[in-house]
Amino acid sequence: MASIAPDPKSGMWRIQFIYAGKPFHKSLKTRKSEDATALAGRIESKLFHLITFTLALPLGADLWQWLLSDGRREQKPEPPQKAWSLRNLFDWYFTNQTKNAKESNTLRTERIHRNHLLRLLGESVLMSAITPADLQDYINHRATETWRGNAITPGTIAKEIASLSMVWNRAAKLMPQFIRVPCPTDGLKYPKKKQKPPFQTWQQIERAIGRGGLTDEEKREL
Repeated sequence: MASIAPDPKSGMWRIQFIYAGKPFHKSLKTRKSEDATALAGRIESKLFHLITFTLALPLGADLWQWLLSDGRREQKPEPPQKAWSLRNLFDWYFTNQTKNAKESNTLRTERIHRNHLLRLLGESVLMSAITPADLQDYINHRATETWRGNAITPGTIAKEIASLSMVWNRAAKLMPQFIRVPCPTDGLKYPKKKQKPPFQTWQQIERAIGRGGLTDEEKREL
């Protein structure tokens, strides 16, 4: 039913057989004759049961993988998926944008957010390694930075984290083989926003001027 012989070049033992009119020539992945003989015996046994209908090949199964694994595996194992880094995540997102789905200004803002996230969290950090503590550190660090002499506002930092969460959670739905969990944003704390001074009538403003003028903050609110 089946015959085996060593390959003259590699020394690997090979098996030949015919099933359902189709010839098979496969490597037994061994150079040891005793292992090749034992494996060929198991394969012949399975083939015998198939052609006598005492066993059925599972629907959709790869015959050779099923025979080689003694019926334990139905398909060739897939190579492990490469783990995504933060750079991989954003590259996927911007590469797969639907045309005209977003305004150019929106995409520009999202790219600015991406650049800050890559700068502080690290381009090569694996998505599976990012924790709530990492995102909190990002928030805390951004709160110490300035732009054109002004402190980065809590609202800006929140929007950057929101951009990360949007891209991350979108990938979790569309690419679950790479992203398996949602963005860990629960419990994050942001700096408090500066409170605006209470509403003042024009008469109250005049009285303030009379006592020495408005403060700089009051002037900005006018």
